[in-house]
Order: sequence, then C-alpha cells, then structure tokens
Amino acid sequence: MVESGAGPRLHNLHKMIEPQVKRCWRLCASSIISDLQYSINEHDEIIAALITGDASLMERRLQINWEKGRERLGKVSDILVSTRAGRLRSTAFGTGVSDWNTFS
Repeated sequence: MVESGAGPRLHNLHKMIEPQVKRCWRLCASSIISDLQYSINEHDEIIAALITGDASLMERRLQINWEKGRERLGKVSDILVSTRAGRLRSTAFGTGVSDWNTFS
C-alpha cells in the first residue's frame, strides 16, 4: 500500500519505522504463541456471528476479542519492561549489555 500510494516523504518514513515494527511484531508473536488458539477461537466466533448476520452477537464477540487481546498484549508489555529493566541493571553494573535498540 505504501509502495503504490505514498509520496517520497511517507515512503521514507515507512522505511525508517518498518524494521522497528517488525522487531516489535516478532516479540509480540513469540510472546503470545501459547495463546494463539484462544485468538483463533475468538475470530471463529466473530466470523460465525457475521455469517449468521447477528450484529449484536458479533459486536459482543469483537469486544471480547479486543479485551482478551489487550490482556495478551499486556503480557508482552510486562516482558518488554522486564527486559529493559534487566538491561539497565546489567549496564549499570558493568556487564556490557547496553543494546537498548533491540526492542526500541
């Protein structure tokens, strides 16, 4: 989409942030892989409600998916904060670990 519709400025911005987004996506995906089936089931329920035309049920299923997804991603946030805190402590105590750009 960016390739076909963006001007040079947006294209350059996209190129700048794309590696960071990919790193974050890999972190998120690897951190929630054990919960993947829950997400698949939630999406199956959303699709089923869509197929039957039950807008109220679909809305409830979407809300559940968003709430559960937020909880799952909250775990990723906890991991990220813990990782950064550990790296800060390691750097402070001279172990040489100082690559803050790994996840940022």
